[in-house]
Amino acid sequence: MKSVGWMLASVIVFLCCVSASAVEISTSAYIGNLNEIVVTAVRRAIPLKDAPANVTVIDKEAIHDSPSRTADDLLRTASGIDTLESDLTEKTKRSVRLRGVPNQGKTLVLLDGMPLNWPIHGDVEWNEVPLGNIERIEIVRGPFSCLYGSNAMGGVISILTRAPRKRFECRIKPSYGTNNTFGTTLNLGGKNSRFGYYFYGRHINTDGYYSALEPLPPHSTKNARRFDNLSGRLYYFPDNKTFLTLGSFYSNSDRNRGREFDNSHRQTGGSYLNYRHHTANGINWSSTVYWHRTNYQTEFDKRPTYDYVEHIETKYSTHWGAVTQASFSLRNWNILTAGVEHKHNGFNQDDKYLLGTRYAESKGEQQYWSIYGQDEMDFIDCKLILILGLRCDWWRSYDGACKDTNPSGSISPYDDNYSSKSYGSVNPKISMVYHITDRTTIRSSMGKGFQAPNVFEMYRSFQRGNKFYLSNPDLKPETLISYEFGVDRSFGNDGLTKITVYDSYGNDFIGNRQIAGTTYQVDNFTKVRIRGIEAEMNYRLARHCSFFSNYTYNKATVEKNDPDPTIEGNYLENSPLNKFNVGFAYDIPAFFKLNVNWRFVDVMYNDAENEEDLDAYSTYNISIERKVGKYLDLLLKCENIFDREYEIPDHTIQKAPGRFWTFSCAYEF
Repeated sequence: MKSVGWMLASVIVFLCCVSASAVEISTSAYIGNLNEIVVTAVRRAIPLKDAPANVTVIDKEAIHDSPSRTADDLLRTASGIDTLESDLTEKTKRSVRLRGVPNQGKTLVLLDGMPLNWPIHGDVEWNEVPLGNIERIEIVRGPFSCLYGSNAMGGVISILTRAPRKRFECRIKPSYGTNNTFGTTLNLGGKNSRFGYYFYGRHINTDGYYSALEPLPPHSTKNARRFDNLSGRLYYFPDNKTFLTLGSFYSNSDRNRGREFDNSHRQTGGSYLNYRHHTANGINWSSTVYWHRTNYQTEFDKRPTYDYVEHIETKYSTHWGAVTQASFSLRNWNILTAGVEHKHNGFNQDDKYLLGTRYAESKGEQQYWSIYGQDEMDFIDCKLILILGLRCDWWRSYDGACKDTNPSGSISPYDDNYSSKSYGSVNPKISMVYHITDRTTIRSSMGKGFQAPNVFEMYRSFQRGNKFYLSNPDLKPETLISYEFGVDRSFGNDGLTKITVYDSYGNDFIGNRQIAGTTYQVDNFTKVRIRGIEAEMNYRLARHCSFFSNYTYNKATVEKNDPDPTIEGNYLENSPLNKFNVGFAYDIPAFFKLNVNWRFVDVMYNDAENEEDLDAYSTYNISIERKVGKYLDLLLKCENIFDREYEIPDHTIQKAPGRFWTFSCAYEF
């Protein structure tokens, strides 16, 4: 089968060379420049050249042209990002992490300003943000708790969805792919002088594949999947200074996880309201109010026979909040941004055992109050920018309770109620940006990030197999101090290069401490160090022909670990030392648009002892698009075109899906 991939690649290259000699090559691939406008880095619109961090923008055309099928797969092409698992593997949640900072919960993900991190684990349901509904992604690396609080220790990924641009627009896109994967998406929108609307729907159903390394009973069932998404937004813009958006979404997923009686079902829904207003005296106001609820049910089979459902675990979680901020000029060289935020997280979990009288449940709540401020000062005719930021967070964890009427093993039945706990965290950051020339910029920063312990870690004791994990209501927040220096160089509108070095020190990182036999307790005990280099280049080779490349060196190690000093000096789990991405894109108007990229991921470890290693691997990915007439768009995408076999990190190692083709036919009017 690999010969098929090589043959196809050779034919494509040959066609491109022949066509390039006959017609003008053009492409719409994203190049980028230092005048690109970004918002996430300082919570207001500024040119990229003034951003005090390494920021990557992925625009709508780059998203459309990418061979990736999902939003988290798309992020793999950016530097400094680790994307674990796949939407087709056994694991029900996927993790996207910035700069090797472990766990999804330490990288904040925003959807139109609303946090998507699940309050139970901090994870993100990436199927809530399907690729066909994204207008733009901004990736901001480094600790940003000075502006965004908890969850922003590794950085922030801000996803903005599409808005209507015409009086009426409609796009219908059916697709079919590997593993009998059917999909359909619908985009529908419109606007007039004051009102607008945009609706999106998606359905995907796939037979899945055998993800087990050895697909023998009981691991002999394909990972079948079904995903459904609905979202809608209403817009109101009475004048050119006021903008109001009301959004709502619903997502449903059903997954088989590789065994007949091991399945999961997840439903999420939410709403948000965004308000922006620019006053006559120069104050920019913005507010976001949001609500998000998840119902997540998992069926666990009986071990070691795996021949029936033993118990059903159901989690209910809600998080809601509001943030309001204002930006205004104190002088013509000084801009102040200040805001307040409040949010609430809560969960309930039930474990019903189908045989016997055992029953378990847990619950907990958290409330946050935050204030933040940022002062941007321009000096030397705007060549030097100094940014001072500070945020104060207070949170209270309360109503925590956990019970189990008949735990197995040596654990006695328990019914615990926990007293409330309150903590605070002060997170400063200082940044400097200096424009050496109009095309060359240097930047540096020093800042602190934190991650508050989530309610699941504090209040949820549970059993998996013969291991028992005890919660800890006395957990302290995890902290990270980071230093960064970078240089950006643009080539007008033809290219952009960036190089960034960073060094971070983490303290009180949370892990599982073994206290007796197969019993573990969540605790703060690990110190880590993470340092690395990010190098990026985007360049237009000809008038409309471009390529991109990036390299990440990220060394994330355990500096101190009290329960087991033998792992000190080891690499953090699932954190490769080296990563490469190279991509090439151009358009042959008389034939097709072509995008090709190559991705390399170095060796990484699936355990803290660094004994279970996953080999390095590389994949080639491709997309080919052909316009037919005015309204029809044919698109062929293939991930892992040479069917490269490699393993995916998880609690149990699995193999990757292999070559995955998707063909779509979009009709737009």
